Amino acid sequence: MKKGKFPIEEFKKVQENNPYWSSFLCFAKVIEGKKNLSRKTIQKYFYKLVDKEDYSKSERFEILNNLYEIAGCKRGS
Repeated sequence: MKKGKFPIEEFKKVQENNPYWSSFLCFAKVIEGKKNLSRKTIQKYFYKLVDKEDYSKSERFEILNNLYEIAGCKRGS
C-alpha cells in the first residue's frame, strides 16, 4: 500500500472554515480515516501544524496513539 502525503491544503481549509476550533481538533478532523498516512507522517505534521499550547508534552505519546487510531493506521506502519 502506497503511503500518502499529508493533506496540508485540507488542513488549512478546515482551519479557515472553523475559526474557533483548536489546531489539534482541525488536525484530527483532517486525518480521520486516512489509512494511507503513515504513523511517521502523522507525527511529523502533528509537530509542525498543531499549536504546542493545544496539548501537554507529558500526554504527547498518548495523543499521537489516539491520532493513529483516528487515521486508521496499523501498528508498525
